[in-house]
Amino acid sequence: MKKFRFAAVTAAVLACAMFAGCGRTAETSSTAYMEADAVENDGVDSKSALAGFEGANTQLFTNNVEYGSAETDGGTVSTGTDDEATLSERVQKLVYSCSIEMQSTTFDATLEAIKKLISDNGGFIEREEQYDNAHDWYYSGYAKKNATLEEELTVRIPSEKYETFLQSLEGEGKILSKVQNVENITTSYYDTATTIEALKTQEKRLLEMMEAAETIEDMIAVEERLSEVQTELARYENSLASMDADVEYSTVSISLSEVMEYTEDPAENEDTFGSRFVSTLKASWKNALGFLEGALFAVIMALPIILICGAAAAIIIFIIVRMVKRRRKKGNKAAGGSASAGAEGKADGAAEEDAKADGGARNGSGDSGEAGE
Repeated sequence: MKKFRFAAVTAAVLACAMFAGCGRTAETSSTAYMEADAVENDGVDSKSALAGFEGANTQLFTNNVEYGSAETDGGTVSTGTDDEATLSERVQKLVYSCSIEMQSTTFDATLEAIKKLISDNGGFIEREEQYDNAHDWYYSGYAKKNATLEEELTVRIPSEKYETFLQSLEGEGKILSKVQNVENITTSYYDTATTIEALKTQEKRLLEMMEAAETIEDMIAVEERLSEVQTELARYENSLASMDADVEYSTVSISLSEVMEYTEDPAENEDTFGSRFVSTLKASWKNALGFLEGALFAVIMALPIILICGAAAAIIIFIIVRMVKRRRKKGNKAAGGSASAGAEGKADGAAEEDAKADGGARNGSGDSGEAGE
């Protein structure tokens, strides 16, 4: 009962302190620890003190009503209170970025000049990609006739030299488009700084409670909470460092393309009936030659397939003709055999008839002889 009463009293005291706005985050947390230490000296279990401390710190962490001064890697950041700087009086945290599309007839010289400008302004190249679309370079006698080079750069420039760098780029190549953007991250920046301050306060008090813990259970309970706080602290510190880097260095994306110098033919500027007729005739003749050339190359490319298909077709036709001839020969032989068999049957029948006729004649002559006698 005594433990419960102490935790309730501690939480009530800290809650009143928070809502009254008396004192800063560190002072409030220190009061919680002092209360916990006093109870421990009175013989109360330190685990109960930890529970009261965690409840107070949770409330302190979630409300974030007041702003103090957050210590970061870059120094102390004034986050403001009701009596200090307001939101409009804080140092604005602005992130600048720009996207530029350029063309140049002297690609290599322009790219070298851009890289020199980056170095002179204290910047660095974060990402670089170069493309060459010349796919026929390996042919013998290859001569470059078209623009093929492209460069993609992502550059980080110190923010104080951001505008100077952009102005310097205008003298290098032809700028086709330029898109600039400014992002204000002031609110999220100072919110993160305040959260870091609160987490550091919790970490400090938890370390002190770890040293004062008398049992293994108390040490485990404090260590678990300490691990959670340190993980959150590292995450917010990394986020704040990233925002510092974005504020300190602006981002410029450059897309550089190569173009070929165009030389205009004066004869092409003449706009008469004769010139249009001749140009149309030339174009139609060129298209016809292109079509014939394409058809010829298509036949040449398809020639192996045509030969293979022709050979296969010839073999199939040859096999079919052979089969037809064999069937015809068999049919002729069968017809000849039946005809010879019929002729032989007719001859045998005629012979039999002749034999019968001869026998009849003989019998008749014998009968006539007997009658004479």
